[in-house]
Amino acid sequence: MNDDDVVYVKASDDTYYRDVKALFSQVFPEFDRSDIIKSWEWRDKNYSYVSYSKKSKRIIAFILVQLDGPSNLYVSYMAVHPDERGIGIGAIVVKTLLKMAKRDQKAVSLIPLTRVRKFYEKLGFYMTGKNHAYNFHCYGTRRAVKAAHESRPPHSHS
Repeated sequence: MNDDDVVYVKASDDTYYRDVKALFSQVFPEFDRSDIIKSWEWRDKNYSYVSYSKKSKRIIAFILVQLDGPSNLYVSYMAVHPDERGIGIGAIVVKTLLKMAKRDQKAVSLIPLTRVRKFYEKLGFYMTGKNHAYNFHCYGTRRAVKAAHESRPPHSHS
């Protein structure tokens, strides 16, 4: 599949909702369908999108992202159609999100299934040890993140 065949469309309305639900059920049969309903409702419409193949005329991937505070994005689900795996679609989907996160100075976190941890590590994510979350910080290393948080003024409790 060449890159001209794939169109990346923001999930800003419900146009692809049925297709995303169907792909979710196919890729994640072990999860309850209510998970995708909630993730769809809570998605950030600027960072969530679908990948549509003009050749096969179907959704071949999606990524649903939520804002998790002012400077963090949380990937609730990312899926690639089983027939399209192994050709780089998943990496393109995640790299596209990371490019947007870097542009907007946001960190990205997710909790991957065991079977795909190595995939995310190759893309620059690392496990923090907290809740088995994996993080990607667009502004450098963990040390830089820690320094940024320490330089913030303390919260006042009114």
